[in-house]
Amino acid sequence: MKYVIYFGKRMAFSIVFALTIVMLSTSISIIDEGLLWLKYLLYFLTFAVYAVVIMAVGVRDGREAVKIRYHNDAERLNIIKTGEDRYINYVKEYKPWKGFMSGLASCVPMIILILIQSVCFIVDQQDPILWPGAIASYIYIVIFSFFRPNNVSFVTFAEALQYYYLLVAIPVFMLIWGLPYLYGARKQMKVYAKIENKQHTIYGD
Repeated sequence: MKYVIYFGKRMAFSIVFALTIVMLSTSISIIDEGLLWLKYLLYFLTFAVYAVVIMAVGVRDGREAVKIRYHNDAERLNIIKTGEDRYINYVKEYKPWKGFMSGLASCVPMIILILIQSVCFIVDQQDPILWPGAIASYIYIVIFSFFRPNNVSFVTFAEALQYYYLLVAIPVFMLIWGLPYLYGARKQMKVYAKIENKQHTIYGD
């Protein structure tokens, strides 16, 4: 349950922040197709802002996770020495996969909505309900803007299969969460390594 809460918070942050730029992406979409280069430049800048913020959170999470792991290691050592029962924060301590899992968690609502949309397609192929895919495309418009077919408007949703372009968000989100998490963790490990080397120089073994 604690893992659900941990990754749920990262999912909520990612989605809430994505929703804050929905209006911006919507405004960009109404630019005339004759200025396609400008549309994609603005889409790129919008995504860049989104990615930078998410990556900054990933770096912070990585650094904090390493701090918690070092603290947990000290607590484990105390447990071995004293036999006392001490609290170990397993959920937040560093594991290489946790950053990537945060990115995957960010896509859970989209995956659920796409599954619902798929069922709607199967049930009624002639006139399927489109609201699940529509909601998903608006929430994840920061990705959808790049990968939707050029001849399809995300307002009309004329082609049902366009929603599956959203699945590109899964590897993208996993990378922009996971790689910065690893970077932040490695950066913090170097800080601790310098401290340990300095202590070794001063006090020896």
